[in-house]
Amino acid sequence: MSSAPADRDETGGWRTATSRASRAAQNNGYASLQALCSDQRIGFLNLCNGFDAEVAHIADLTGIEFDTLRFNTPRVDQQGWFRLGAERIKATAFTCSGGQVCPACVLEGRTDDARNGAFQRGVWQVSSLHCCLKNKVALVPLEVSGNSKSVHDFAQHIKSWVPGEITEVTDEDLGLEVYLADRIRLGRGQAWLDGFEFHFVSSFCEALGTLLKFGSKARPHLLSAPELIKAGAAGCAVAKHGANVIRNALNTIRTSAFKFHKPDYSKIYGPVIVELRARRNDPGFDVLRHLMREYVLDHFYVPEGTSLLGQTCGAPRLLTVGVASKRSGIPISTLTRQLKRSGELTSEMKNGLSDRAMLVSATVMDAAIGEAKKLSSLKIAREVLGCDRYTMERLVESEMILLHFSIGEGSLPMLHRDVILNFVSRLQAVTEVQSNLGNDDLPLAEVARQCHCTTHWLLSQALSGHLRLVSKLKEPFRLTEFYASLSEVRNQLDQVPEGHVTAAQAAKLLGCNVATIHALAEGGFVGSQFQDARLSNRKRRVVPLADLEAFERDYILLRALSGTRRADFEALQSMLAEQGVDRLPLGESARKFFKRVEIERLAYRPGGHALARLLAADEMHPRLSDGVF
Repeated sequence: MSSAPADRDETGGWRTATSRASRAAQNNGYASLQALCSDQRIGFLNLCNGFDAEVAHIADLTGIEFDTLRFNTPRVDQQGWFRLGAERIKATAFTCSGGQVCPACVLEGRTDDARNGAFQRGVWQVSSLHCCLKNKVALVPLEVSGNSKSVHDFAQHIKSWVPGEITEVTDEDLGLEVYLADRIRLGRGQAWLDGFEFHFVSSFCEALGTLLKFGSKARPHLLSAPELIKAGAAGCAVAKHGANVIRNALNTIRTSAFKFHKPDYSKIYGPVIVELRARRNDPGFDVLRHLMREYVLDHFYVPEGTSLLGQTCGAPRLLTVGVASKRSGIPISTLTRQLKRSGELTSEMKNGLSDRAMLVSATVMDAAIGEAKKLSSLKIAREVLGCDRYTMERLVESEMILLHFSIGEGSLPMLHRDVILNFVSRLQAVTEVQSNLGNDDLPLAEVARQCHCTTHWLLSQALSGHLRLVSKLKEPFRLTEFYASLSEVRNQLDQVPEGHVTAAQAAKLLGCNVATIHALAEGGFVGSQFQDARLSNRKRRVVPLADLEAFERDYILLRALSGTRRADFEALQSMLAEQGVDRLPLGESARKFFKRVEIERLAYRPGGHALARLLAADEMHPRLSDGVF
């Protein structure tokens, strides 16, 4: 940084050339500063603008070093710009009449020099400064009267000025004041804020601090000097760390805003937006305008064609579900479900165009719209595939066709086009193309009707590789374009899974009725499964042979012990009841089975010789374990 002359004090110096000339005029009997300039052939306007020749003339008259007086005096640098100390400051940042003064410094000046009072400081003329760093009190405005040529006659105006209440400022509120004073005293450094013009730093920090300290409805020009000092310190504490910290502060303000304010950036960032709009013709604010514009576009819905801080916006980067629905023609509910499915939305929506606080990236929304356009209801999917409602429901239930949206989400189930195409592709892969079909090859629906099975079963057999499909077309699509062999399907329907027998066959093997087999399966004594092949919903139960073998080893049928005579059957039943041997709890319609170990226990007791003979006779019969089926 450039340094100030050694004899200057940034807290108590800064006595300007006009102030010294005004005091010299008063001490030497001139009626005014203008009279002094006229008598001494000093250009009054040039003196007010800090021209070197006039400042040097005043330095000679008052015995002050030229460099010191020039450093302390605001001077024209180029059109629209002044220089004070080591800092170049825009002309609009200076007060042209009266300005502001420190009441404590004025009182001290009157104590030191009762006739002339205090000198005017160059820093008091900078409207961005609101505090005297020497006494740490707020500056107050100095109201002056007269024409434009008399306003710089400070000694005349300060004589009759009566200081009011003095407002002290705490050290913690001096952040921006100290920074700006150092810029004037030492010039720019290497910090982030040092890359911007003086008036930009003061205006932006005050606007940001006003937002942080006093809310989005406050405006810097409506604040008192102490409030503006606090706001400037708050804004400077954030802005001095650079763009990322500013964005973080904007994020904090956005997330903590009232819900009904969140969609409207102008209501959330009022002071900053208003300041940037007011400075729309000032290129010094371009960097921050760009930063703010990009932030708004990244976090708010801004319609295409909107003028945002001096630029017309293109396509929005964020969209609400309502806006996206209106633009694409996709129902709001469908878009919402798709976004939730992809994890972009996690909370419930109001499903309205006014829900502007729920924003989604335009890229993500476009992808969701693209997926939503591929969705169709089950009714449309049935029409496309050429199948009935029952078949479609069974295909969905068995997950041969996966739902994109399930039924339990408060809306209609929907299928994705890719899922339907994948299902058709799998069918095509197991279909042979034949230009001439045989008499036995019939459409799937006709085969299902004649074989009393379901189209779903035929499709599942085909996709599992157990049924051959044929078609006249090279790439059949609708189910009506697929054919199957009637005789092949009939043969498959009669087949039982390997290692299993039907309930009727199981009853024959155990020597009981079908009702007993069902009771054994429902009671858990043997395993079973149902073959879903009948349109009448009378599913066929099949039983593993291994379970029947195990059951036959552990249990015995009462009829097998007693033979065919009714008298022997009833006598044996009574005897077993007297001995406390209970039958299996299978129900009244089932045959009576007993545990073989219980029968053997009775057979080897005294008097059990009859049972022993019956057991021996039963052992002579072929067993399932012997391979007799």
